Amino acid sequence: LRLFRGNRISRSRVRESYRATLEITRFANRVLKRVSPGSVTAIPFNRHGPAPGFIRARGYKSMVNSIAADVQALKSSGMKTIAILCKNTADAKRLHDELQRSSVRHVGLLEKDKATIENIVVGPVSLTRGLEYDAVILAGAGKANYPLTPLHGKILYLAISRAVHALRIHWIGQPAPQLPIPKTPARKKARTRRRRKSTKAAKTRPVTP
Repeated sequence: LRLFRGNRISRSRVRESYRATLEITRFANRVLKRVSPGSVTAIPFNRHGPAPGFIRARGYKSMVNSIAADVQALKSSGMKTIAILCKNTADAKRLHDELQRSSVRHVGLLEKDKATIENIVVGPVSLTRGLEYDAVILAGAGKANYPLTPLHGKILYLAISRAVHALRIHWIGQPAPQLPIPKTPARKKARTRRRRKSTKAAKTRPVTP
């Protein structure tokens, strides 16, 4: 603004997001608020799609199998371009090799200064800046990979905001604290059962005089 001092100017803030569905944009906004509370969030365009999916795996092999199943389901639903995003290059290379050994065929690897012609790609989040995909599968989105730091929060937000129509998030153990993962009915029921058992045990425990 100093360059135009003395001139009549007007300033507008562009907040509408036309890339992703309303569901993905709202989820990305919630992540951004956790990562950077003072940030200006996007106003979603009124185009609906499926809600983001959340899948917790028991181990690495289980996560690979779940991601492979997600790829097939997304392809069947009409997704043309699918990006499977990892935290770094080493994670992406490992997952790419594992998926090639599974049921996923014709999957490319995103590498710096190298092109790929495949519509399904695996790569680090850092190489997707400025890109977009019909569907994004975020792999390894656990607390161990993404601790509560500003940098890791920005990486997660970048990955999520690459999705246009569909978003799936996979992790092992505890999810990244920056992700507002909803409590599933199964988890709620399990907690309710544990509370009932503890309450029942407390009622039946003999009182020591």
